[in-house]
Amino acid sequence: MIIKLFSGTTGWNNIADPTRLKIDFETGIVELAEALDVDIDDNGRLSRRLGQGLIAVGEYHSLFCDGGDCFVILETVSDAAIYKVDTNNVLVGVRSGLTKNLRMGWCQTSLGTYYSNGVQSGYITAGVSYPWAAQTYVGPPTTKTFGTPPLGTHLALFSSSMCVVNGTIVNYSEPLGYGLFDNARSRLRFASNVKMFKPVDGGVWASDSKRTYFLEGSNIRELIRHPRLECPAHEYSEAIGHINGADFGLSPDTGECAAWSCNDGLCIGTPQGQLIVVTKDKLNYQAGTRGATVFNGNTVINTIDDSVCIRTNLRGAASSKYQNYGFNSMVKFNGGLYGAKSDGLFQIVSGSTDNTTLIASTFTLPTTDLGSQNNKHLRFWYMGVKTDGKIQLDLTAEGKTTSTKSFRISPPRNVHQVVRTPIGRNLYGRYWTPKISNVLGSDFSIDTNAVLPIIKSSGIS
Repeated sequence: MIIKLFSGTTGWNNIADPTRLKIDFETGIVELAEALDVDIDDNGRLSRRLGQGLIAVGEYHSLFCDGGDCFVILETVSDAAIYKVDTNNVLVGVRSGLTKNLRMGWCQTSLGTYYSNGVQSGYITAGVSYPWAAQTYVGPPTTKTFGTPPLGTHLALFSSSMCVVNGTIVNYSEPLGYGLFDNARSRLRFASNVKMFKPVDGGVWASDSKRTYFLEGSNIRELIRHPRLECPAHEYSEAIGHINGADFGLSPDTGECAAWSCNDGLCIGTPQGQLIVVTKDKLNYQAGTRGATVFNGNTVINTIDDSVCIRTNLRGAASSKYQNYGFNSMVKFNGGLYGAKSDGLFQIVSGSTDNTTLIASTFTLPTTDLGSQNNKHLRFWYMGVKTDGKIQLDLTAEGKTTSTKSFRISPPRNVHQVVRTPIGRNLYGRYWTPKISNVLGSDFSIDTNAVLPIIKSSGIS
């Protein structure tokens, strides 16, 4: 009898032992012990992830685009500089002479793109940087004292006020008056340095160095602070923009949600103040202090400390791990995705390489005894696959001894088809662990995996 081992996946699980991962022989839906450099679509199908194309060599960070122009910081020998990325991937200088090694906070407004790194600030309109100066107040008599716009490390626009994070303080401007700051009174105070200040329709998701809060309300002067998680956000990990909750299974009236990461996992914050740690049941998440997050449809790509990268399809919380994706910042721009690293600025594109390095995709199915305690060997392996190259199948059998054998699967055409591979009698045992990889960066889409076992009537292992 043919046993179905895979027809879709709910993603990588690094919490459970590989022998305890979920596997349903009836539906073929499984968890994965390993999922490297693969994408998981809404149906649980696996394919090779996107590659990277190098735009410019250099030490880049603080990449930003929120529906307008795209900007990035380049570290040079003597200073740091702002560059605009145009739609032809040409970099145009905007401002130099900035203090080195400082992350930039950005905020897009109808008047231009505001920026501050805690030492310098300004705003950019039509590719030209201008000083962010105090405005002259015009209006009814007031007791407020307006001063120079404060410097900060994070910027956000909430309830028409510009919010500037500086240490434990969040200063906010007068509505639509981004140069009108009553710095002594118009401010919020936190117990420790603020790592995130991300507005949503119903308030603000905020984090200091100790915990994460939801600040409920629409008036910045009357926000109600609710502690939500005893875990701070990874700084700079909040995604630019929002994702509609209905796009990944929440109620249709949920609205636009925020996303960020923390040591507990990938977080979604709703406008109603609900916090969902999407990955908590499947992943021991990567501990870190900083991150970067970008939306791509109903998936989220999240990096931690410019090294580890986890992609999660929010429909089903199906995650995989990316290698060589150590971006410190990522954006949607020019119809695609872009990322900044310490060694260059990249466009995330289709293809078999990360610049020139072939993408090595692999995933490992649960270790299983195929529902029988007896030893067995496999007569055939059936793989439903489409690929432009070859696929490698590594089978490990465990019984009295452990042995592994590799098979190359070479479909004759690059169309969806089921390929039958003889396995043979010289590999047998009770427990079987299948590992599937692409060869030389080949693209693939894998629908199904099934086996025809020959189970011994004796020899319980």
